[in-house]
Amino acid sequence: MRFLLKFFLVVGLILGATGCATYRIDVTGYLDPARPPSLVPGKTIFVVQSPEADNPLLEREVASKIAGILKEKGYPASPAESADFHLVFRYGIGRGPLYTGFISRPQDIRAYDPYSKTWYYETIYRYEPYSIQYLTRSLSIRVIDAHKLRESGQTEVVWAGDTVSEGESRDLRIVIDYLLVTTFDYFGKDTGRTVQTTLTPTDLRVIRLRENR
Repeated sequence: MRFLLKFFLVVGLILGATGCATYRIDVTGYLDPARPPSLVPGKTIFVVQSPEADNPLLEREVASKIAGILKEKGYPASPAESADFHLVFRYGIGRGPLYTGFISRPQDIRAYDPYSKTWYYETIYRYEPYSIQYLTRSLSIRVIDAHKLRESGQTEVVWAGDTVSEGESRDLRIVIDYLLVTTFDYFGKDTGRTVQTTLTPTDLRVIRLRENR
C-alpha cells in the first residue's frame, strides 16, 4: 500500500510540473529611483512594432493586445510624433531546464510457493527513468521617454519589465497572453524583487485577451 501511495504521489508531481492547467510566471519591474514618477494614467503611449520581427502578424497581434491593455489602464494610444512615451517589447521562447528522475510503476507477476505448492500473484515495483524538457518563454518591455527622444535623440528608459515562464508548451501565441496579463499587473511599478505568480486558463483577463485576438 505504501508503494502504491508513492506511485500516485510521483505521478501527481509530474503532472503538476508539466503545467497542464497552471502557468507559473516570474515578473520583475524596474523604475529609475532618481526620476520623478511620470508614467501615470492619462499619459499617451505609442506601441512600437519591430520591423525585424520573425512573424510580423504575431508582432501586430501582440502590439494590439498591449494597446488594448494600456487603454483599459488609462493610457490612451497616440501617434509616435506626439506620444508621451514609446513602448518597445520583445518576446521569445528558448530551451529551458531538463528535469529528470525515476518513477515507480506497479507490475503484477505470477509466482509459485513451493511450500503450499500453489501459484499466486504479487505486485512488484519497477523504477523507470523520466525526463521533462521545459522551455523558457519570455517577455521584455521597455517604456521610453518620447519627449526626450524627439528633442535630443536620447533613449531614456522610464520603466522596464521582464517576465519569464517555464513550461512544456511551445505555443507562444497562447503563452504570451499569460505573460502580458502578469506584466501589466505591475506596469509602472518597481517590484523591488522578482514576483512569482500563478495563472490558470480560467482567469478572466486571459480569456478577454484571447477573445480579442
